[in-house]
Amino acid sequence: MTLIEIFDRSPIENLVSTIALRPDQTIYIGTDVKRMQRALPVYREILDGRGIGTELIFRSAAKNDLEATLAVIDMILDERSDEPDEICLVDISGGDETLLLSVGLILGTRAWERRKLLAFRLNLFTRIATYFLVRRDENGELAVAREQQDFSNASGNPLYLTVDENVMLHGGSITSRSETFDLDDPVCEDIDALWEVSRKDCVGWNASVGRLSAEVSRYADGNNLYAIPEEALGTGKNKLNRDFFNQLVGRGLIKLRRNESGLLIFNYKNRIVRECLTKSGSVLEYYTYKTALKMRENGFPVFDSVETGVVLDWDGRANGTRNEIDVMMMRGVTPVFISCKNGDISVDELYKIGAVADRFGADFSRRALLSTAFFDSGSRGFAGPNASNNMEERARDMRIRPISCVHRMTESEFAQALSKLAL
Repeated sequence: MTLIEIFDRSPIENLVSTIALRPDQTIYIGTDVKRMQRALPVYREILDGRGIGTELIFRSAAKNDLEATLAVIDMILDERSDEPDEICLVDISGGDETLLLSVGLILGTRAWERRKLLAFRLNLFTRIATYFLVRRDENGELAVAREQQDFSNASGNPLYLTVDENVMLHGGSITSRSETFDLDDPVCEDIDALWEVSRKDCVGWNASVGRLSAEVSRYADGNNLYAIPEEALGTGKNKLNRDFFNQLVGRGLIKLRRNESGLLIFNYKNRIVRECLTKSGSVLEYYTYKTALKMRENGFPVFDSVETGVVLDWDGRANGTRNEIDVMMMRGVTPVFISCKNGDISVDELYKIGAVADRFGADFSRRALLSTAFFDSGSRGFAGPNASNNMEERARDMRIRPISCVHRMTESEFAQALSKLAL
């Protein structure tokens, strides 16, 4: 099988049909030779990582020159006409308008001469592919036969990209990420326990975590032991809330070892617990990550790949642009970028998530702002009606979906809100 791909500015459009169909050859036709030369080695690396040996070739076509473009496509088809079992598919999912017009002309005037020539279109959101066979009926009239193929998870042959593949496909790389875990990892229970403490008072959580991280120091004589002055606990303005500390101890998130010379000696249950008790926003990020992992639709994962704390390098340059995304997910080939805010929100955050989503997904990306107290009129962290309404309106104008008051939601309600992001 040969796939003829009209080279598009979107790298997702350019590669996913090859991943789905695994043809012997994919021939890219485009007007920007330099762009194709840069792109094909990246496509090759992703395909090799999946064990797909499709040969990648590119052919140049003159821009806005319909006759020259027709000649290029005709030449490709002629080169394969002598192979009796060769099937040529022309992907019409995207690409230059002149090139697509050329494909349409060939399909409309010569397709019936080439019984093995089909047009192919893939809906990237539903992952449903349609094959079009143009032929003449018994009356000599053109007719189009259609068949569909399902590449969603339900098909048993799912089409998807991982978070890493999507970033690589758009010319970037992941320089670091937060720890990952499976759903059977006991740390899931720890995240739930941390979230239960946090959601009761998000503003208090942020203040207490900040105070705890400021007061804690490594204990010199112990491996993975930490110490906090007992006098740091209390109820005053500059004190660590004693009830907060006791909740952590009571839930086993902090394990007290001994009291020595006015120091409380302890260790954190694990590294993720320590991170959440050092950086106040991490608990919402990990809770989102864990919820996304758990989500199922008809027995299949809703999201095919999930990462948190992802640091994206835009171009690999020493002083180039880097951004951290709190949670990044893939549903099929649709990237979802999420900013998690367990406290105050600045407009700059909207611009950051918008810029990153445009760079690493463009029109195919989905983006969301998850928040707790900022939009909650019953919380001490409520920004006020004017500020919250303005922030929500601006987010929607930037195609960023707000998911507000996460701390008021049950896990199933939160999962339902997340599931709508990729629609």
